[in-house]
Amino acid sequence: MSSSAYLPVALNVTGFFSLSNGVQVQSQCGGCHNKYTTAISCHLSGKTVNADLRVYSPPGDEPVKNGMIVFVVAKASFPSNGSAIMDAAHFASFPGDPAALDYEVLELRVGAVEIETIPSTVAGTRIEAIHIHIFDR
Repeated sequence: MSSSAYLPVALNVTGFFSLSNGVQVQSQCGGCHNKYTTAISCHLSGKTVNADLRVYSPPGDEPVKNGMIVFVVAKASFPSNGSAIMDAAHFASFPGDPAALDYEVLELRVGAVEIETIPSTVAGTRIEAIHIHIFDR
């Protein structure tokens, strides 16, 4: 995919995500990664962006179960015509069976990110303003 198909922004994303559709995929560089579907949501605007999460892992490593809650630190890029792509730098799952009635995860809201496009005085360019809001609970 050409670089013009991506918005000119990459963010470090940290948060809790619910994962589904885990599958191990052979990477183009010869390694493997587990790929999941999830979503990134902005608490303030209410907007949600579908996302694919890639977690690099050894061959034969089983993906986590559907509905598993994980803590992720990832680099996220945003194609202009599809799901966000997140590459995990840190990945920690909550123990237990996500299908069990007693599987609970403490919900924390620590912040939100909004991206605003601002017109630029230079022809053919734009400025991306990133607003980060931190919530105390």
